[in-house]
Amino acid sequence: MDRASPRIDTAKADAHLLLMNPEIKPHHSGHKLSAFPVACWFLALMAFVQLLVAGMALATRFEESRVVRVVEKEVP
Repeated sequence: MDRASPRIDTAKADAHLLLMNPEIKPHHSGHKLSAFPVACWFLALMAFVQLLVAGMALATRFEESRVVRVVEKEVP
């Protein structure tokens, strides 16, 4: 006897056995990616782009502050 208790609902036994038995592999027609990982990757990409934009803005501001300004004064 391989089970501790007899099975009561024998009508839909296949659906339950797929979840309980790791040796039975469910048949998947294709890999479906859920929305949550896609949203997480999209947010991570947007955060990376914002970091790049902020870095470029700071670099441009820093370069503008280092520009040498020449002021010519005429001495009478």
